[in-house]
Amino acid sequence: MAFKRGISRDIHNILGSWDPSLATPLGWFHVTCDAAGRVIRLDLSNEGPELNGNFLVGHIPPVLGNLLNLVSLDLSHNFLSGPIPLGFDNFIRGKLLRLEVNSLTGPISWNLGFVPLYVL
Repeated sequence: MAFKRGISRDIHNILGSWDPSLATPLGWFHVTCDAAGRVIRLDLSNEGPELNGNFLVGHIPPVLGNLLNLVSLDLSHNFLSGPIPLGFDNFIRGKLLRLEVNSLTGPISWNLGFVPLYVL
């Protein structure tokens, strides 16, 4: 929910199914959970009617770095701004991290370079 709160504009309402009253995010669109109900994949790219992203505007909240079971995170082709949160070097189990075609600024954590991603 911290990610949803960080988004200031979602013109395609792709986060509309993210209901904070649900016990787990199992029914949320663009979210994949493991058998225990933990988020393991978050895919928010190219879900809008156009293929150039979802026009999400806002920042990436540091709390996403706390999703230790996340294996895939695709936030590419949006209008996200600000720094890549320092917690992203916790993305140890990750295999895919896509942040291209945004307006991210600042340094990339030195530790992120040692995360064994298949795609960065």
